[in-house]
Amino acid sequence: MVMEEIKSLIYAVLERLDVQGASVEQLKTDMNRMHEDMVRLEQCLEKWERHWVGLEKDMKEIKQEIASMQHRQQTFDEQLAREEEWQSKIMQALALCSPEQKKELSKLMDKSVG
Repeated sequence: MVMEEIKSLIYAVLERLDVQGASVEQLKTDMNRMHEDMVRLEQCLEKWERHWVGLEKDMKEIKQEIASMQHRQQTFDEQLAREEEWQSKIMQALALCSPEQKKELSKLMDKSVG
C-alpha cells in the first residue's frame, strides 16, 4: 500500500510538472508573440518619426513661404502708397493747368498707360 501511495504521489508530481511545463511553453510562446508585436510597434514608431520629421520640414518651408509672402505684401503696399501719392500730385498739377495743357497731359498719360 505504501508503494501505491508513493506511485500516486510520483504520478501527481509528474502530472503537475507536465502542467507547469505546458504553462512554461505557453509563456514562451506568449513572450515570442509579444516580442514580434514589439518589433512591429518599433517599426511603426520609426515610420511615424520619419513622417513627423517630414512634417516639421514642410512646416518650416510653409513658415518661410508665409514670411516671404508677407514681405512681398508689405513691398506691394508701399509701392501702392507711392503710386497713390504720385497720382495725387498729378491730379493737383492738372488742377493748376490750363485746358490745353490738361488735354496734352491726358494724351501723354494715355500713351504711357497704353
